[in-house]
Amino acid sequence: MAADRLTLTILGSGTSTGIPVIGCDCPVCHSEDRRNRRSRCSALLSYRGINILIDTATDLRQQMLRGNIRRIDAVLYTHHHADHLHGIDDLRAFTLRANHAIPLYGSASTLEKIRSNFAYILTRKTNRVTYHC
Repeated sequence: MAADRLTLTILGSGTSTGIPVIGCDCPVCHSEDRRNRRSRCSALLSYRGINILIDTATDLRQQMLRGNIRRIDAVLYTHHHADHLHGIDDLRAFTLRANHAIPLYGSASTLEKIRSNFAYILTRKTNRVTYHC
């Protein structure tokens, strides 16, 4: 039975480059503390078996595998920067498994950017990600 409480799981809290940053020599990037290994920003809202993903970070595949997340019901986009969008192709695993499209939500400008950059994965005239084999 699904939990009756809303949970927020932070999947990634790093910068647009992630932490550690490639080629960086600062103490944080060379730290042995696991808290200094942060993927790009994404989060998951869960309530009664419904999973709403917040942003599709570039590191989305690893985040989903690490969290054993097997279902995404919708995606809410905060804005249209690359580090919040470019994991969108990793939604394919969820659409193929569930055999239905995933609705996308966000501001008009964010959804327009998604439509222009990722039209090949959207159903016509909607903001739903779908893949066909």
